[in-house]
Amino acid sequence: MTEKLPDSMVERQLTKIQEHLFTTYSHDDDSYQGTLKPEVHDIIFKNLTFNEAMDEEAFIGILAKIVKELVDWVETTLEGINEQLLRRFMADFVHQFVQQNLTLSPTQAPIPQDDFSYM
Repeated sequence: MTEKLPDSMVERQLTKIQEHLFTTYSHDDDSYQGTLKPEVHDIIFKNLTFNEAMDEEAFIGILAKIVKELVDWVETTLEGINEQLLRRFMADFVHQFVQQNLTLSPTQAPIPQDDFSYM
């Protein structure tokens, strides 16, 4: 069952989370931006794989791992945050990060080296 939080509490907690993720931070009504804290940067980039073909399932697994590790980091370094709100925020945060900072492109699956039909 989802917990209904007052709008004012949601706003305070979202601001607290955003300020916790960035060393410098600014926002307006619809967006926020800043420089990622080194811990956040490390969590994201240690899990990403570049210039490598992967299927959708593997990519979703990577994103889920990043979300989980960010949630775990925030839960151990910031008190008083609703867990459900934090999980939703992190899923959106990672989605926006990928959309704005990475280029994804379709590719052909690599040919297996042991598949004799391609030799």
